Amino acid sequence: QQQQQQDVKEQEVKEPSQQQQQTTAQEPAKESQAQDQAQSTEQSKSKQDNAAAPVPAPVPAALGAAVGKMCEADAAALRQTYVRLLGHLRLQFKPIVKSARANQLTHRYVSDPTQAAAASAGATAGAAGAGAAAAGATAVSSALPTSASSRAKMAKLAAEVTDFRQSLPCSFSNAMFVAVDSSQMDVMKVLITGADGTPYAGGCYEFDVYCPADYPKVAPKVTLHTTGQGAIRFNPNLYDNGMVCLSLLGTWRGEGGETWTEKSTLLQVFASIQSLIMSEDVYFNEPGYEELQGTPEGDAANRAYSRIVRYGAVKYAMLEQLRNPSPLFATAIRRHFACKREDIIAQCRQWLAEAESQPDETAYGSGLIMAHNQQLAGRFRGSARAYADYFRAALAELERELAALPSPQDCLTTLDVAKEEAGDDDDDDDD
Repeated sequence: QQQQQQDVKEQEVKEPSQQQQQTTAQEPAKESQAQDQAQSTEQSKSKQDNAAAPVPAPVPAALGAAVGKMCEADAAALRQTYVRLLGHLRLQFKPIVKSARANQLTHRYVSDPTQAAAASAGATAGAAGAGAAAAGATAVSSALPTSASSRAKMAKLAAEVTDFRQSLPCSFSNAMFVAVDSSQMDVMKVLITGADGTPYAGGCYEFDVYCPADYPKVAPKVTLHTTGQGAIRFNPNLYDNGMVCLSLLGTWRGEGGETWTEKSTLLQVFASIQSLIMSEDVYFNEPGYEELQGTPEGDAANRAYSRIVRYGAVKYAMLEQLRNPSPLFATAIRRHFACKREDIIAQCRQWLAEAESQPDETAYGSGLIMAHNQQLAGRFRGSARAYADYFRAALAELERELAALPSPQDCLTTLDVAKEEAGDDDDDDDD
């Protein structure tokens, strides 16, 4: 009996030991199986993430080399290059009136008989004698003013124009360029670039400017030229017919706006257009709609309006400016896009990625958006992918145009500041 009891005890000791050995032998297999399952899960998740991520638009082969070359310079050097290439072009004197009458360019207050007649109403009677009379209805002002009001006007303009060379901003993030008529200082063209961080970023927007006979007692007249020939309304305050709605110009009479005084300046007008109108809060520029800011409905509508502006920026403030630039700003436009090429492509691809990840096509049906851009809004609300498809096609065209531009370094090798400041450049030195 004692022997049997001893045998039972030995068997009890052996059985746990065998079970422990089996468990120990099974643990690596279980561990390996768990690792395989984890790896399989991770691969599956990676595939899903890749499938959901927006695919960037393809880069033309020629652009790859150009972008790579630009990447060699750091951001500070590129900003310095931008200023060096464009700083002296902030102010130029050009035969605007002569060119407009010869149909070489358009200027709202010279080319358009209705606008010209309105602008010339009340002009100085004896300003230019028989010469001004012979010029007809398109003579918007006098080159040789004689009255006290005209002398005050020209003195004010002379001081402002002299100040332009130093006061106009010229930086990588935003810039302004002014062309003043070489014989009539009250006729101008202005090129304003869209500031970074806004739906207008990187684009070039051209404005026609005229200072009436009573300037500076009255505000200047300003119209937007960059509208795709009426194809887009860039803002509740930038109409598709070119009207600029701004309290400083007397074209908006809402509360709280800055009004024009004799001490106001053209630079104030240009800065207000760039910073107050061409901002990221496009939808909320409409009077009364600022109350919707921060609400789901308002934010969705602002996003939809901003996307229309982004599309218009690519189509009309970038592509159109590259293909058919104003002869007054052709050199500045090419150099602007040559320097900002990589930045613009990255920005546009980000815009495209946002549109693909959050379509929200129903927001284009908002009453204000449809009223301001009926054709574009109707096109984009057609399907969830409609906007992204149109934007992608425009971006592909833009990338091809940007690929054909010289690098900023190549522009520097042909830079002749003295010649360009004298107005002798033929606007094809960078081709």
